[in-house]
Amino acid sequence: MYDVAGVCNGCLAGLVSITAGSANVSSFSALIIGIIGGCLYQTASRVVASRHIDDPIDAFAVHGMSGIWGTIACVLFDNGSGFSVFGPAGITRIGPNNYEPSVNVGTQLGVNLLGLLMIILWSAFWSAAVFLVFRKFDLLHATEEKEVFAPDDYMQFSSRRKPEAVHPDDDDSDYSERKSNKSHLSNNSNRNSNSRALKRSLDGSRDDVEEDED
Repeated sequence: MYDVAGVCNGCLAGLVSITAGSANVSSFSALIIGIIGGCLYQTASRVVASRHIDDPIDAFAVHGMSGIWGTIACVLFDNGSGFSVFGPAGITRIGPNNYEPSVNVGTQLGVNLLGLLMIILWSAFWSAAVFLVFRKFDLLHATEEKEVFAPDDYMQFSSRRKPEAVHPDDDDSDYSERKSNKSHLSNNSNRNSNSRALKRSLDGSRDDVEEDED
């Protein structure tokens, strides 16, 4: 089975990975950064899924993990051109800054890592502030009506398997009852459809008989 979502997210992860270093890496280095970004996306997606973390669109794997890698890669693969110049590195070697000797690769890498830490803390703080309020007022979950009658509108898309509806554990008594009710409604609907089809068939047969008699 072709994994279209995985291909699209892998391409997007490569683009995210090269964003930070797009002005100061060579084309070959950009290719390597993108390939590594795609591999990291797949790894991060599997880790998130294995930890049962709800990330239906792989946002962390595509943007978070690839962004972290891109911020580090723009230092390691720098070729000494563009907006930031701290050495002819490319794919083969890491060199000191020819223009500012006080800024070497280690210093720049430390600055980038500090920037990553600040971004993570800032994002975590505001995400917690928003979603804890949503959780307090029970705004993070679908209503029971939507869970029972419209599960296909709330899908968990994975990059390695077919979409499946997000629902509580099967051993949850409330969910089992709702699932049973939905199954009962579905069976009734099927029986009604079959009855209507049979009625149309019988009506058609009677019309044929009447035409023959005429």
